[in-house]
Amino acid sequence: NDTDTDTDPDTDTNDTDTDSGGTGNPELLKYEGTWIGTIVMEGSAPSMGMTDSCAGTITLAVDSTDVSKEITGSFDCTWAGAFAATASKYGDGKVEGGIDPNDFSLAGQAWYGPIEITWSGQFDSQEVGSGSWEGIQPADSAAGRPEIHHNGQFNLQKQ
Repeated sequence: NDTDTDTDPDTDTNDTDTDSGGTGNPELLKYEGTWIGTIVMEGSAPSMGMTDSCAGTITLAVDSTDVSKEITGSFDCTWAGAFAATASKYGDGKVEGGIDPNDFSLAGQAWYGPIEITWSGQFDSQEVGSGSWEGIQPADSAAGRPEIHHNGQFNLQKQ
C-alpha cells in the first residue's frame, strides 16, 4: 500500500509530500514476479587442457521494491564431461542483479562455487528476458585451482 502524507497543513498546490510503503518504480511493476528458463555455460581450464559445458534451469524473482537488487535467484547446471566431478560439489549458483529504470537493461553478479560471474541482459518483452556473460576466474594456487575461462547465457519466461 502506498501512503502519501502531506507535510504541511495548508491546501495550496505547492505541497511537499512524503511517500511510504510504495511498491518501487511503477515502470518496473510489469516485470515483477517469477521468471524461469534455461542456462548454458561453457568452461575451460587452458593450463590443464580441459573444456566442458553444462545446461540447467535458472529461476529468478523480480521485486521492484528492492532498489538495485530487484533480481534474485538461483540456477543449477549439469556438466557433460571434464568438470562434472568438481562442479557437482558447487551446488546451485546464486544470482543477484538490478534493472536500469531508464532502458530496462539488466546487470548483476552470480556465484557458482569459486566462479564469480558479471552478467548483463535485457527484458525482450514483458514475458521474455535474456542475459549473457564472459569472464576469466583467476587461478588460486592455494586452493589448487587453475585459471578458468567461462561464458554462458540464459533465456527466461515470465511465469
